[in-house]
Amino acid sequence: LIIIAASADISEGLIAENEKHIAEMHEDKNYGWIYGLFMGLAAMVFLGIGFLTRAWHPAWLVFPVAAILATGIVNWKKSRK
Repeated sequence: LIIIAASADISEGLIAENEKHIAEMHEDKNYGWIYGLFMGLAAMVFLGIGFLTRAWHPAWLVFPVAAILATGIVNWKKSRK
């Protein structure tokens, strides 16, 4: 536990002093709603497929597809700036 606490303390100082990282964190906050929207829709689609067709096991694939699509849209929007 001491090693974990010390490494967390050291890395916090490195991250807090990195202005580029801080700017990226603020920029990523602008796109968080996209991930929230896609994951919410994915949950609804998962439940719909599960209850309507009883295909619960293959329906989980909706989540990684939604994550890939959301990441692609965020990267596309960032590249347009």
